[in-house]
Amino acid sequence: VKGTRSYTGQIYYVRTGFNRWLAKLMIIRDVNAFMKYVEAEHSIDEKDEMIRFQFIDPVNGYIELDMNIPQERPVKGWTLVPHKRPLRLTKRDGDLFGSQELPIPPSCLITVCGKIADDTEDLLSYSVGLNGIDSDTKEICINRFLDTSSTTETTSHKTPQSIHIPVNTSGNNLTQVDPHQLVECIKLVF
Repeated sequence: VKGTRSYTGQIYYVRTGFNRWLAKLMIIRDVNAFMKYVEAEHSIDEKDEMIRFQFIDPVNGYIELDMNIPQERPVKGWTLVPHKRPLRLTKRDGDLFGSQELPIPPSCLITVCGKIADDTEDLLSYSVGLNGIDSDTKEICINRFLDTSSTTETTSHKTPQSIHIPVNTSGNNLTQVDPHQLVECIKLVF
């Protein structure tokens, strides 16, 4: 739509433990304020590609991450746990970033865990659909390599011997997880 303001989305991966990451999709309108924030808060984190987009609804727009799209690669041994449902950020949030009301970029968070096992895929390439936006990018991929070199802890967080939360991504069902295993994974992250 001519005259519609463009926004930027950026994914960062924050390592939270051995084969555990926090994937953060942040959206912003003010790139300069965002770059200052990143230099101060995410200078050591791994970043993925930026996406440029416009909201389909210029007034009440949103971007929503759809984790239930068909996967092109197997995901055996990997767990993805969204921190909220729906995984949605609003245009208003993107507009407010940099103001006193919202000094940090709005974000959607997904915990990503890889299990050391013989049948675990070495590479996770998990496709996530993007709804509510107009962009050349129709989906993003959460890409992580399984570290099999050591089980030594890389942060101050506790690491369990083995925790796996099965993810059901078949059909159009919401991702299904065992609530007891989810609680254990959340305890590790926080």
